[in-house]
Amino acid sequence: MKIVLEYDTQGIVPDHFRVLEGFTLEASDGTIFDIPAGLLTDGASVPGWAQGLIHPIGRDFVADAFHDCFYISNRVHGFSRSQIDTYWLEFMKRFNPKKPRRTYSKFVVVRALGWWNWYGYRLGLFK
Repeated sequence: MKIVLEYDTQGIVPDHFRVLEGFTLEASDGTIFDIPAGLLTDGASVPGWAQGLIHPIGRDFVADAFHDCFYISNRVHGFSRSQIDTYWLEFMKRFNPKKPRRTYSKFVVVRALGWWNWYGYRLGLFK
C-alpha cells in the first residue's frame, strides 16, 4: 500500500507527518476504516530513549497512522479502545509480517499505557 505523506514543516507538532491523500483500510471482519487527508501522525509514538529498540517509523506506518487517527477521533466513531487496538494489531501484522517481536512489543506497551492518550483525546486535553 502506498500512502502520501509530508514532513510537517509548519511545526504545529514536532516530528510529525501529514497524510496528504486519505486512504482506506479493510479489516478481516469487513469493517472499513477511512483515514482522512490532513491527519498528523508520528508513526509509532516511541519516546526518544526507546527508539534504539523500536524505531517509530517502519513498514507498519500505515497501521500506526490508523491507530493515531482513531485514538484522536475516539469521541465520534463508536469503537472501544480495545477494539481499535485489536484492529491496529491486525494491520501491524499485515503490513510488517516479518517483525512479530516489534509488533507485539508495541501492542503490549500501548495496551498498558495507551489509556492516557485515549482519555486525553476524549476529554479534550490534547489537540
